[in-house]
Amino acid sequence: MAELFWPFDPALVSEWPGTRPQGWADHVGTDFAVAQGTPLRATMSGIVDIIWNDGLGAWVIDIIAPDGTVARHGHLSRMDPKDGQWVNAGDVIGLTGGALGTIGAGLSTGSHLHWEIRDNRGWGPVGWYDPRSLPIKAFPKHAAPAAPKRQEHNMLMAYYEHAAGPNQGRWAVFGPKFWMELSTQRAANAFAQQLGLVAFHTDAGGWAKFKRVSK
Repeated sequence: MAELFWPFDPALVSEWPGTRPQGWADHVGTDFAVAQGTPLRATMSGIVDIIWNDGLGAWVIDIIAPDGTVARHGHLSRMDPKDGQWVNAGDVIGLTGGALGTIGAGLSTGSHLHWEIRDNRGWGPVGWYDPRSLPIKAFPKHAAPAAPKRQEHNMLMAYYEHAAGPNQGRWAVFGPKFWMELSTQRAANAFAQQLGLVAFHTDAGGWAKFKRVSK
């Protein structure tokens, strides 16, 4: 798994992930009780995916590591990186939010950061990790984490013009036990540059085969 850092001191956690009482949906993230407008650092190195609306009005930054790990930062009041940009762990990526009725808060009723660690880009109750079970580090007090080094890998990148429907192209980065789909040229270019890949075109049969053998 990618190297992870706590966004804030775990002592500030107001709710850990897990089952909620009284029939509420399970909580798949970790909430940190921090003031509105607190600077937020990237908790992992990777490619940024900006989500202006998570379906409930919240502003979200997903960071996707080369190994597929996703770090999700929700209820933000400001988002600094560009979509598809590479960020290093420790880079300031925006400001926290969540105060009732403020921009980017969505349905949140109080200032906090919602943080998720996932093995996929989904929003449901499958694929998330409890950070208490992971080897997460604290940020160094007087130095930013070192930039990630390019590693040897067995990855390939394919492009299929109709993977998501007519005139909707999709890129796939894949390798042994790894499959990640990218929906924008910018994100695909950033991943290609980081991993030293050149995308090749494929068709429906090839797309299905590559997805199958990467499992």
